Amino acid sequence: MKPRFCKYLIMISSTFQFLNVTEYLGKYGIERRNCILVLMSKRKKVNHQILELFNDEKFAEVIFLFDQKRIGIFRAEFLAKKKLKRLSFENIIIGNLYNIWCEYLINLHELNHKPVVVDDGTLTIVISYNRKKKITPKSRLLNRDFIFSQFFLRTKKKYKGPYKFFTIFDNLEFSINDTIENNDLKQSKSTYSVPKNDSPEIWILGTPIVQKKMISELDYLSMIKRIEKFANSNQLGIKYFKHRIENHYEFPICQFENSKPFEIFYLESTITPKYIVSFYSTTLFTMNKLGYSGKLMFINISDDKKKQGDWFNIELVYDVLNRSKEIKDFDEDFI
Repeated sequence: MKPRFCKYLIMISSTFQFLNVTEYLGKYGIERRNCILVLMSKRKKVNHQILELFNDEKFAEVIFLFDQKRIGIFRAEFLAKKKLKRLSFENIIIGNLYNIWCEYLINLHELNHKPVVVDDGTLTIVISYNRKKKITPKSRLLNRDFIFSQFFLRTKKKYKGPYKFFTIFDNLEFSINDTIENNDLKQSKSTYSVPKNDSPEIWILGTPIVQKKMISELDYLSMIKRIEKFANSNQLGIKYFKHRIENHYEFPICQFENSKPFEIFYLESTITPKYIVSFYSTTLFTMNKLGYSGKLMFINISDDKKKQGDWFNIELVYDVLNRSKEIKDFDEDFI
């Protein structure tokens, strides 16, 4: 493979990451023809969703990090490493600070500019905590990809920072040398927003904690049942928007699957629900940026319902939710 240079290299693996990348490019007037886009998802469907949603202008090159044909895992990762080694750049924009391929490429080069990190959901809150405390989370040290990277993606140097965080979250602190820039989602609002009418509805944003075996399905449905009771007592319509990896549930609520980031779905919608409620979804934080005028609510999960999983990181998100003036605790404020 021939060496390839670009002014901006973008590495992302989800539609939400790329939504935030488009905000960064728009804010600084960066043209896509000066960018190489690396799609890192191993799921063909995700990569095509990204291109269908956002590829209205041509990039200098689009690289699928993993071959879209079925090949052995070691061959796939060998080819991925080979693709990245040919790339050089002036600036790099990444969607996940903890992605091993992003780390590898950053470690491989002498950098003249801080790497830009856009939001990958509420992971930004976790990264903020870890960088402020100067720690590497234990869960990461035990992660298969991280262990693999220590051997297969070893480099002579390891880049520790600083980074530039382009984020929708307010009042987060990182490492002392990191910089923080606000993402106000201005590009998305101007591109996708349509006039809206208020609707007496409550929208529930699903969370895949049952699929991850973090709580039982029985406990999850009992919490959804409380929201349903609230909706019925207030004569509200109710809709449930499934996370992409959630299964269908047996309850009398209309369930919707959505291939777009919820932010785009909402902006393109012609109605504004009276309430939006979720557990710890990033969307609770983005809706204020988008001018949502209804009420935002989060659902706390009591300790007796928690099973396996990385609850420490989720509690970090709940700490931020509990300090929020705009997002209310469903049980304390509405029950």
